[in-house]
Amino acid sequence: GIFSQMFGQGFGSVGSSGGSTQFGFGGAPPPENESNPNFSNNVNIEDILEAMMGGGGRSSQPSWGSPNQRQQQYQPPKKKPVVRNFRCSLQELAKGSIKKLKLTFPSSTASSPNTKIYSIQIKPGWKSGTKVKFPASKDGIFPPVTFILQEIPHAHLKRIGDDLLWVCKLPKEKCNPSSIVSATTSEATNETAVKAKKKKIKLSIPLPDGEVFEYHIPSSEYPIENNQQVVIKGKGMPIKGGPSRGNLIIEFSVS
Repeated sequence: GIFSQMFGQGFGSVGSSGGSTQFGFGGAPPPENESNPNFSNNVNIEDILEAMMGGGGRSSQPSWGSPNQRQQQYQPPKKKPVVRNFRCSLQELAKGSIKKLKLTFPSSTASSPNTKIYSIQIKPGWKSGTKVKFPASKDGIFPPVTFILQEIPHAHLKRIGDDLLWVCKLPKEKCNPSSIVSATTSEATNETAVKAKKKKIKLSIPLPDGEVFEYHIPSSEYPIENNQQVVIKGKGMPIKGGPSRGNLIIEFSVS
């Protein structure tokens, strides 16, 4: 038969015994293995031929997976996180705004660097130290980025938490009940214009949200002393986006 031609007469023979196909070595039928009930003389020749040719049987499957599986297994290398500061004025933090920031990253494959514009929605009341995070791009080109807010100092107002402080400088001789003082924060040196008119102080204070707040101090507050403060509720910075606001603190510096 074919096995005798391929491997010689001593390899085995194929025949029929008791209605079942038997494969024996040395030309003789294989002995029954009565001690092992799982042993079977029934052999599938196709399985033997496939095993001899290096196959894994009819049930074997490729071990390398499909193209989609290989693509899912690939993960682009992770890039180091990037931290950048961005600056906002008191006006931007009082009213809210949109900040667009452009960052440039070196490219390992292209001749020109990669650039990306990040859009930050600034909410009213944000403070210095507020962090805005952007995840890495899915293609691995752009790393994760964290922006940290830095507040630009205001010319006349100082932020203390949610409150605003304005220091109004007044000469000592003008801090008596016979004077009226008209002062505005637009005077960088806080030089005071004095008019002897009525027994009270009139203040005009431009606030970061665009409002010009006017306040009259009654004569009962006289005499005005150094470091004396007036607290105006609800005229400070927005609290957590508003509508609640902190206080405006007016502090007099008498010289």
